Amino acid sequence: MAMKNMDMNEFDIYLFNVHHNSKNEGTQEDRNKAIGDVVDWIKNEDIVDTTLLILSEVKTKKVAEELIGDKCTSETIWKEDAIVHMIDKTGDIDFQRIKDTLIIMDSIKDFNEQPELTTLDCGYLVLPNNKRLLVVAWHGRHKKKSKQKHAAFDDMVLLVEEIRKKYECCSVIIGGDFNMGSDDYPRRSKRLSKYDGHVYDDYVYTSKQNKCIDYVVAWPKKNFEQTAKGDNVENLKPGLIKDPKIFDHDIIKIRFQHKFIDQTESDLSARLEQLKLASDETNG
Repeated sequence: MAMKNMDMNEFDIYLFNVHHNSKNEGTQEDRNKAIGDVVDWIKNEDIVDTTLLILSEVKTKKVAEELIGDKCTSETIWKEDAIVHMIDKTGDIDFQRIKDTLIIMDSIKDFNEQPELTTLDCGYLVLPNNKRLLVVAWHGRHKKKSKQKHAAFDDMVLLVEEIRKKYECCSVIIGGDFNMGSDDYPRRSKRLSKYDGHVYDDYVYTSKQNKCIDYVVAWPKKNFEQTAKGDNVENLKPGLIKDPKIFDHDIIKIRFQHKFIDQTESDLSARLEQLKLASDETNG
């Protein structure tokens, strides 16, 4: 599908969360096949310009390696817990996985506690107008207290913003199983608000009502418009998931339009203003 406007791009995001704690989850082969069936269906759909898969708790090395296109070794930063994967039928968009997240994290001094990099994967899309869109998969830990979860979310946002600046991305979108529980913290996060971030949707864990844990957030919000409310894949293709125990959350499809209001220009303006202030103080 050819894009009509170089300054806009429409894309779908699919949120997966794979069940790995249930005794009834099936064999490893069952899990591989279930994920593969959904991915194959998505690939064969009449997809928009770009489709992004954001997976949490994959923990199946075969599937992880196929989606990542690389071997999952003990040195691999992203491991198999959170994965971003791009499908692009147009051939117009490139995806570059970011592999120096650890180096960037070590340069930051303002964390409450350092993020767990095994639960984060990211890369940027190189779009036809050469702008970059950073895409992040993040899986929040569920066995922590609320205060720790809030701090972990804010630390993750701080890390992602530093990655965005280093790679000169115009904007960021993050999805995954945030495991926030019922307090809906991302909507109250001052750090997300500082970066002009926005929570576009949250989804209820199917087994525990009122536990909103699957999220999509993005910044700056002026760059994004959600063009279709999230929908359960089972509504789109009944019977596709033959063993629902393998997925303990609904698989959600969300459609966005991205507009290119370049955040890197704001970064440059802010930096020039800082330099001007510093010069004024020196000369004063």
